[in-house]
Amino acid sequence: MKLEQWKDASWKDEAEKLVPQLEHWQKAMQAIDALEKELQALFGCDEASVVSKRIESARASFVKGMALCIGYESECLDWYAAENEYGKKKHVVSLSKDDIAKPVKTLFDLAVILTAPENES
Repeated sequence: MKLEQWKDASWKDEAEKLVPQLEHWQKAMQAIDALEKELQALFGCDEASVVSKRIESARASFVKGMALCIGYESECLDWYAAENEYGKKKHVVSLSKDDIAKPVKTLFDLAVILTAPENES
């Protein structure tokens, strides 16, 4: 399989159906991120503090729960949020050794990756 762009996926309709759920997830995750920063500033705590550890635990549970609800692996959600900064870093991904590496910039891009058929990737 070789996709020039994410929108070239034959399963793009399935991916589009997942986008509203991912939008809800991203909005909630960004609210959790903002809350953590505000609490750190308010109480002068850092990432090693009890407050930050509890927020991280809640965040991890939320991601895992979302992954279970949508039926996909939480590692992709973690990667998109943390390493790819919700698409801002535009890290590239390919679905197979034959695929062209493409930047993951949007929730649609993520949805295409998540919904890729097993035999396609």
